[in-house]
Amino acid sequence: MKKILLVLVINLFFIDLYYGQTMIIAKENTIITLPNGLKTTVRSGTPILLSRTKKALSFFPVDSIRLSNAKKQIFTVQPGTLVNLYKDGYIQDFIPLHDVKVSFKDKQYIAKARNRIYFYENGDVQEFVPKKNIQLSTVRGKTYLAKANRIVFLHPNGSIGKFTTVNEIVVENARSQKLTALPNTTVEFFDNGFVKSVFIKDSVIVVNGRGQKIIAAPKYVVKFYKNGFVETLTPAQNITVYNSVNKAYKAYKGQIISFDKYGNIK
Repeated sequence: MKKILLVLVINLFFIDLYYGQTMIIAKENTIITLPNGLKTTVRSGTPILLSRTKKALSFFPVDSIRLSNAKKQIFTVQPGTLVNLYKDGYIQDFIPLHDVKVSFKDKQYIAKARNRIYFYENGDVQEFVPKKNIQLSTVRGKTYLAKANRIVFLHPNGSIGKFTTVNEIVVENARSQKLTALPNTTVEFFDNGFVKSVFIKDSVIVVNGRGQKIIAAPKYVVKFYKNGFVETLTPAQNITVYNSVNKAYKAYKGQIISFDKYGNIK
């Protein structure tokens, strides 16, 4: 906990410099005022981020309090956990005491208690842990079953950003290459609906920014750039790769390697 608080304090220090907000450390029985006028006591020794008008935007409440997002959905906060608010006072992220309903546009989901939830400024849910398996879609119209009790992330356009598979699924990168993802693995997508990261079932030939074709070993993660060129993979055989000045290096089978967007070895 001390390490987490130290990181938070450092982050808040830089926020203070950039946004003109201020950070203080709570003393025993410190009472803060939120942007909506609500007053609450915060945990002693924890950081508090204050707005220009001295309203608390980041804090650790002692008691369970009720707050809302921009959609006016009201939630009960788990006592003693970090709450972050947008400058208008609506929830940015928090940990709910109970299972709660969250939504993106008109789609509703049940988010599991005691797992952090993130909202966009308009109140649409950004990240949560679903209580049950749920159906999610990309902007390209592809629908997948997301596993319960695992983090789900949605892009601002509502397209899936991240989820854990229940079954084998087929995904596609921006080069129209289809890949099979293993069950119970994390898949990430770009906001355009093409795959960003996938734990592949079978070996596949991928292409880096140089146009070099490489066989990616099965049962490892492959990451792509938004244009479909490979960023990270585990080669299925020894290969020669190149840096930005065309110096050759040996990459070995089973060794994770990464390329920049131009296909140069990192």
